[in-house]
Amino acid sequence: MKSEFTAGPNEQITTQTYIGNWSTRFKMLAYAGIFFGILYFMAREMTGPPFAQGSYLIAELLVGISAALIGLIFGCYCLSCLADSFSVYSLDDNGIEKRGFGRSISLSWRTIVACRYNGRGNANLTLHDESGRCLKMDSDLVADPQGTLHTTLDARLQPIYDRQQQEFQLQGRTFHPLRGRALITVPILFMVAGAGMGVVCDPQKISSPMVEKIGMALFFTCIGLVIALIGSYAFTLKITVSGDAIALDSIFQHRQIPFARIEQLASYTASDGRGGAIRTTIIASTDQYITITDAMPDYISLRDYITSRTNPQAVVPSEI
Repeated sequence: MKSEFTAGPNEQITTQTYIGNWSTRFKMLAYAGIFFGILYFMAREMTGPPFAQGSYLIAELLVGISAALIGLIFGCYCLSCLADSFSVYSLDDNGIEKRGFGRSISLSWRTIVACRYNGRGNANLTLHDESGRCLKMDSDLVADPQGTLHTTLDARLQPIYDRQQQEFQLQGRTFHPLRGRALITVPILFMVAGAGMGVVCDPQKISSPMVEKIGMALFFTCIGLVIALIGSYAFTLKITVSGDAIALDSIFQHRQIPFARIEQLASYTASDGRGGAIRTTIIASTDQYITITDAMPDYISLRDYITSRTNPQAVVPSEI
């Protein structure tokens, strides 16, 4: 596809080009091998000689299908990231272009009407233009040792950030920061249930004392309840921001802090233990607090909007 970027006869255009990161490519390839290995192992186990019967067969199927589903989903995701890491991004004064396997798309800065950040470190960027076209970028897959990619994007997209903050005030917005991750607890819950049934109904342990079986059943039941509670909390968690307050709701709690009652607003960066960083903002009143992190969509716009609505004396100086 030919780029739509154009320049006048005397116009000098500076183009910045970014390509994939080889270390990330090897990492995605290794992860894909691990997850597809799990899928292969489980598929082979479930298609082997049928020696299990009754409840023990159901237990094996629960564990096998759940583990195979996890392997398939994450394996395909890693392969998708691997393919995306070979994309080439070009930024200049007119717009941004992405060239990938058999597909190319270019958007002009003038026609971009919406941008959405998501993922840890706001690594995932999605841009939409006025004609409905979409460009997606995962900056974790892009080699950018100087950090110029985000700097350039932030400068170009600042008018859209400003408009997003106005939308927060006029229309409000609701975020579900953990809903996608909550879904992974479903196959894990089935795996735990299958493991518990397998231990209790194992034909080789048919003569085990009843006390031991009851103890193992209670152990796996407790694990399942904990996973179910975590999944329920993550799925129902929502953060709502409006013109005068921010609220946090879940199945277990409700908190609301009017901007006029914010006593302290602190933003900081902490290590995630994997060589990356987690950006966090704590909004606190006299009796409660709400924490937001950069795992939320549009964290930067949300943080800046809350800061603009907070008494300057309550804002703790920060370097982020």
